[in-house]
Amino acid sequence: MKYPRFLPTEWNRSMTGLLVLSATVANLSAQTTLTVPVIVPNGSFESQSALNPNGVTLNVDSWTKLPNPGDSTSFQFFGNFYNAPESVGNTIDNVDGVQAAYALNIPGTGVQQLLSSPDGVFQVGVSYALTVGLTANALVTSSDTFSLSLFYLNGTTQTTVGETIVPGGYPNKTHLIDSSVVIPAVQAGDAWAGKAIGIQLLVSSGSGSAYWDLDNVRLTATTTVVPEPSTWALAALGLSGLFLAPRFLKARR
Repeated sequence: MKYPRFLPTEWNRSMTGLLVLSATVANLSAQTTLTVPVIVPNGSFESQSALNPNGVTLNVDSWTKLPNPGDSTSFQFFGNFYNAPESVGNTIDNVDGVQAAYALNIPGTGVQQLLSSPDGVFQVGVSYALTVGLTANALVTSSDTFSLSLFYLNGTTQTTVGETIVPGGYPNKTHLIDSSVVIPAVQAGDAWAGKAIGIQLLVSSGSGSAYWDLDNVRLTATTTVVPEPSTWALAALGLSGLFLAPRFLKARR
């Protein structure tokens, strides 16, 4: 029985093709998506500073408070508070910085902002995720809800692109739990393509008693990476080397 005689040159061609193909496929799979943060001004509610340790401030830089219809005191319903580390049993253990925000559990209480940075627009081909750390005291039940949403301005009309409704009923008042709203990749024909990104955080339903705590507002943009033409050409070169090598081997037998 005769066994085929493998010549070094053909063997090298075959192995080179296989190695190039393997490296290229690995490179393609490693560069599928790219996720980057989008800056949210005062996303951790560190500004303005609380009036004093253990105190609060009603002024929240970069955010616009939402009016509560028929209630002139609504300005007091949302603010920053100092997360006092010495406040045993009441300190939130995972705030970003030394402050967090509070929202009274009254429907319509909340804040919003329209981003103005160059990357703060809905870009075609990019999907977005808004994430916020939330908790609430025991009087906020699962029938009470908090809304996270992304919006754009259609002229002067505020239009929601995506929204997540988060129920209350948190078992641990001293630890924030992340909740998110995600919108799919923006298409060229979408009305919000190229528009400034708006963020809104508000109590969507509530009994009027107790309060929510929130912190660490984050926005990320995710893009699917399309490989360069040269990368696909390299893959084709690897394939050709892999599949042509057996022909050379057969011709040499």
